[in-house]
Amino acid sequence: MKILFTFSILLFPTLLFSQYNYGLDICGQDAKIEGKLNLDSGNGNVFIGNKAGINNMMGFQNSFFGIFSGQSNTTGVINSFFGAYSGASNTTGGGNSFFGSFNGRSNTTGSQNSFFGSVAGTSNTTGSKNCFFGRESGLSNTAGNDNSFYGSFSGISNTTGIGSNFFGFRAGQSNTTGNYNSFIGTNSGKNNTAGSHNIAIGVGAGPSSNNPDLSNRLYIDVNTTFPFGNDNPLIYGEFDNELIRINGTFDVTGTATVKDTTTLENILQLKPLDTSMITPSTVCNSGQVFYGDDDQFYVCKAGSWRQIVTN
Repeated sequence: MKILFTFSILLFPTLLFSQYNYGLDICGQDAKIEGKLNLDSGNGNVFIGNKAGINNMMGFQNSFFGIFSGQSNTTGVINSFFGAYSGASNTTGGGNSFFGSFNGRSNTTGSQNSFFGSVAGTSNTTGSKNCFFGRESGLSNTAGNDNSFYGSFSGISNTTGIGSNFFGFRAGQSNTTGNYNSFIGTNSGKNNTAGSHNIAIGVGAGPSSNNPDLSNRLYIDVNTTFPFGNDNPLIYGEFDNELIRINGTFDVTGTATVKDTTTLENILQLKPLDTSMITPSTVCNSGQVFYGDDDQFYVCKAGSWRQIVTN
């Protein structure tokens, strides 16, 4: 049944005895209400839209706006669903914020999620404490927790992966079950599927499509060519093997020091070019190595410089 109300709203403040009184004058404009309008001041709920919050039983402080938004909610509390079918399957999940049509549509018991953008997090069912911002971000996530995906299509394939942070357009796009990854930059980590504990920084940085499941890796690079990723980026690291590799020229403008891992004493120290350093009387620290402007190598031994003689 449709009921058509015709009225106009004129809201005007009136100052009287230092109090603000507001008048509401209704005449002349059209207002149309279809379906359910429920302003529940007792439990602090606001349901606007056809079948919005229609099954709510004991849930309180919920705000559902849009057709079928929060229609399955029974006892979920402090949810905010804005958009057609947003949070439509939510039953007991609480503390969720879904903004956009179909956002969080499949969520049932997942709690403390924030989904913003067209169909963001639409497959989430039980996943909690996720933040998906951008068109189709976290689209396939079902039970993954503690993820933060920012950017259109970021984390779009993630299903049960947890604790990952993807920032950028299509960042972590192929990740499904990988955990605790950090991808920063457009198309960063795009090929990673099940690898965990990875860090990729830069546009298109991350593993190649030939090695999508590596874990404990560091990639710092810029790769703008499809399919993106590079197994030999500018800076590459392996956290599990305590390895760092520079794939290019490595310039040091100061002093580079290598220390013993146990005693932290200097084992090797490369000093910048300075002709005064190669005089026999110059005091130095054992282990220092110097390449002089005479194209000769010098090493510090017993507090003085000694030339390294090569054949």
